[in-house]
Amino acid sequence: MTVLTGAHGLRAAQMTSGTWAPTANMVEARSGASAALLQDGSVLIAGGAKDGEPLASAEIFNRGSFSATGSMLLARRSAAAVALKDGRVLITGGTTSTGPTSETELYNPATRSWTIGDSMLASRSGHTATLLADGRVLIAGGEGSGAPGSTLEIFNPATSSFSLAGTLATPRKNHAAVLLSGGRVMIVGGFDGSHILNSTEIFDPATAQASSGPSLSTARMGHSATTLLNGDVLIAGGSDGSKDLASAELYSSSARTPGFAASAANMLSARSSHSAFLLPHNAAVLMVGGSSASAELYQAWNSAFIATGSPATLRSGAAGTPLAADGLLLLAGGETATAELYGFPTIKTDKDDYRPGVRAIITGGGWASGETVTLVFVEVPQRHPYQFLKLTADASGNLYYDQWAPERHDVGVRFYVTAAGSLSGSQAQMTFTDGDITWNGNV
Repeated sequence: MTVLTGAHGLRAAQMTSGTWAPTANMVEARSGASAALLQDGSVLIAGGAKDGEPLASAEIFNRGSFSATGSMLLARRSAAAVALKDGRVLITGGTTSTGPTSETELYNPATRSWTIGDSMLASRSGHTATLLADGRVLIAGGEGSGAPGSTLEIFNPATSSFSLAGTLATPRKNHAAVLLSGGRVMIVGGFDGSHILNSTEIFDPATAQASSGPSLSTARMGHSATTLLNGDVLIAGGSDGSKDLASAELYSSSARTPGFAASAANMLSARSSHSAFLLPHNAAVLMVGGSSASAELYQAWNSAFIATGSPATLRSGAAGTPLAADGLLLLAGGETATAELYGFPTIKTDKDDYRPGVRAIITGGGWASGETVTLVFVEVPQRHPYQFLKLTADASGNLYYDQWAPERHDVGVRFYVTAAGSLSGSQAQMTFTDGDITWNGNV
């Protein structure tokens, strides 16, 4: 796979999709750090712990290397980081040398410096911070004064302040939170101080209230929750208090009665406290880190977990994020200063929606040189048989095609397009619509 030096500042590199390659070391070894992708394509990694002591230092990954940036005002590990829509990064809570904190900080990439933010209403570690559709941030649960908390609060970037947003029915920490396709937030599982939880709660920003959600099939904490391309949510792994779990569950919001169902397959390895990344312009979910040294992919279109390359180092407490450059993911730290890049294939269109007759520009990267990549077009709702399109990757593994367009009878259809390589065996998926309501019947 070719990654070109350019706007995102990444050095040119050759990688094979599904594999890991070492990149430069961090300035400092750290575990339990927070990572956020900045608007210029660089990555902020802040805090964490070294030799058991919380860190205030922070660094930037850019152009294939790490460099120090301004240090936080408070050393902390296991904080929650959110990249705000205005470009700043919000860091909340975490554990300091004296325990969980309510203190927050804001990083400004333009000045490479931190400012103290408004304090949260409660101290929190093991909490979640979820960016809402309107740019605000929901803070949920976590441990404060020796026990899991139940309060919810909202950070408003316009005022840089927190306000109470109700309470959870069940206090919880080490849970997962995920933004649903309709804008609500599902808070899943966790630990209430006495029991591992199978309960969920759904927060509605419109009412600023949480209500009871469907129950998990298996109680779990330290699991992951990921919204898939079709709006379903994958819950994977975690611990039941006595062992790590390989089981996974799917939440379908489009079902007549939304709820969880056991996944068609278990993960290949039991794992907890791992990271789960929805790969951009690929749509598979990469499971990595935590208690397992391996990595694996969940492909929703196949309802299956599949093997992929494993990092060179067991990375418990690693920080990571997909990069702005297509087809690369950074994973750094976890009791070490080393970092690795993961390569994956991509497929995408130049727009999310098309009028009938308007040609879509389809591009991709990370495929095997010269291989045939078969694209399968599936309609939702399905009005016609599947369409098939065969493309040939160029010498650099890239795809380009500009001769396909939706037809008049496709208005209102969402297309899911799955790409599969004949030599590499790699797969990726994308989606777009023919839903332009301004179409007047002319092409």
